[in-house]
Amino acid sequence: MKAQLLKITSKQPSKHEGNYHYLFFKGEDGKSYRSCVVDIYRNWANWRDIINNFDESSPIWLDALRLKSNGFIDADSRPVKVEENE
Repeated sequence: MKAQLLKITSKQPSKHEGNYHYLFFKGEDGKSYRSCVVDIYRNWANWRDIINNFDESSPIWLDALRLKSNGFIDADSRPVKVEENE
């Protein structure tokens, strides 16, 4: 699935450890999606560069996203940045 990453909320502390990062997307189907990544979990490696280098003024397209359910993108996806919605 392809989607455009539009926004990442500021880091929110977890009750356990680490910080939550809430990601908001618009799919190529026009629907809204979201995901949540915690920076101490193993899947952080899949998202670290995207999150750390994201500029909200320049939304980016990501591919290889897996949809879980109810508008949630699986945080275990291995996103691939694409230049544009190809």
